[in-house]
Amino acid sequence: LRFDVQFTFADSAVPATILETVTGSYTIDYDKYHIMLDSTEFVQGLQYNLVIFHEDKVISVGVKQPYTDVLRVPLLDSLFRLSQVLSLQVTHLNDTTRRLVATFSPTAQYSAYNIDYDLRNYVVRKINYYIKIPASPSAGNTSLITVNFTNYRHETVQGSEFDEFQFIQRQSGQFVGVPPYADYRVVNVLQ
Repeated sequence: LRFDVQFTFADSAVPATILETVTGSYTIDYDKYHIMLDSTEFVQGLQYNLVIFHEDKVISVGVKQPYTDVLRVPLLDSLFRLSQVLSLQVTHLNDTTRRLVATFSPTAQYSAYNIDYDLRNYVVRKINYYIKIPASPSAGNTSLITVNFTNYRHETVQGSEFDEFQFIQRQSGQFVGVPPYADYRVVNVLQ
């Protein structure tokens, strides 16, 4: 599965004023993924989980995660729901779109969460979440993060897209970058 995303960050009191935008693309194949968000690349292959910070020329090598939450949507976690969510409601927006609305306990990090999804194929179109972090020093206490999903494609994915060894190799027991990443600093965070 491939799709494109755009994250926007705004003060929830002035949602039309976008303070920051991040765009990217996702490729997911079971427990493997390749994500490009602006200049940062995330790769989970057969053995490792990598984060490649191209601007800083750093590669972080971590343990492959058995369960991947590539969208970072804690609402989908059952323990999170039990401890934080006050209510869940589904509404029909139109003939093809439903909205899942979650409201949270006053102590939760989030105040609300909306997920719009397509009724025909159940792909997510948009997520709005209101998080209790000021968008800027002069902003209110809640930020609005919007994630728009577009250009879904069900294509055959080449395994090389998830190959960690296009970025790193082991040399004398240490990870090092391989060309064209030979000048990247490799940080081993395996645990």
